Amino acid sequence: MKNTILITLLFGLAFFFGCGPELTPDWEKTYPCTVTVTWGGKPKENVTVYLERVENHGSWAVMGTTNASGVAEISTSWMKASVKGSPAGTFKVSMSMPAPPFKSKTIPDVSPEELQAMHPAERERRAAALRAEVERWRDTSPDFLPMDLMDSNKSPVRIEVVPGTPATLTIEVEDYRKK
Repeated sequence: MKNTILITLLFGLAFFFGCGPELTPDWEKTYPCTVTVTWGGKPKENVTVYLERVENHGSWAVMGTTNASGVAEISTSWMKASVKGSPAGTFKVSMSMPAPPFKSKTIPDVSPEELQAMHPAERERRAAALRAEVERWRDTSPDFLPMDLMDSNKSPVRIEVVPGTPATLTIEVEDYRKK
């Protein structure tokens, strides 16, 4: 009886740790892909570039972050696994980067205690004025990405990754700024 329990336990552990279903991504073959980001003709560092396949995008992430030369080498990742390159297909391109600090030029700073002491209607007017100022600032700041490049559903930028041909794309951020 003890041997049966021991053998069953060993088979169960072997199945659980090595013979059972693996948690692996739906990997596809990947191909070299780079995206260069410039801003006013100069390379832009620390911009994360995301590629989202237009159809059948899978459960993996396709992305890269620009270096000092403005070049993002794209990799495909799933959980902690990553491979260089991108699967083949047409991809929507979006990006993000750390936002620069915002300081209002027209609305004075208040302490959290002062904010709490304000009448709710006054707090809402203040918040609405700050939102409007942030919108104006974001649209005109030379250090903030245009909204169309931050949202893959709105981004007009596409890249085609074709087997056998390295995919390259250069994005000039100023080309997407509202004038």
